[in-house]
Amino acid sequence: MALAMFQDIKIVLIDGTGLGKDALHIYVSLAVFFGSSLWFGWRA
Repeated sequence: MALAMFQDIKIVLIDGTGLGKDALHIYVSLAVFFGSSLWFGWRA
């Protein structure tokens, strides 16, 4: 059930932004990386 909801959110994001799956994965990964750098005080 949680996996299906995750897939639905991903499809909505892909349709809403117009990005491909690969580009969306890159942007989400960068957001997680920079967010964790800010959260933990790491230098990026």
